[in-house]
Amino acid sequence: AVICEAPIDALSYAKLHQDRNDRTRYFAIGGQISRFQWELIDGLIKKYCSKKIDICLAFDNDPVGRKYIQQFQVRYSGVSFTLDLPPYESQDWNDVLQNKQPIKGES
Repeated sequence: AVICEAPIDALSYAKLHQDRNDRTRYFAIGGQISRFQWELIDGLIKKYCSKKIDICLAFDNDPVGRKYIQQFQVRYSGVSFTLDLPPYESQDWNDVLQNKQPIKGES
């Protein structure tokens, strides 16, 4: 599961990190996490953690994105998340796709 800030970032992340087995599920918080969204994320975390599925936080590489990461880490302190931020400060995943910049570990 990959959680992004905006739907366009989730789509961009999917394009950049093609899952040839179609096993990845993408979620977008829409720029602000409401109480209802937290409840949905609670269910997602509970379901996926019991199945040992990787949950990736792929937020923007900016102060707001890092704040979201902190919120997730505090709320779900027992959960180990994979963190994947765009390579440069102030970027989101759509910026990376638009600029066609290489992603860490890819040539």
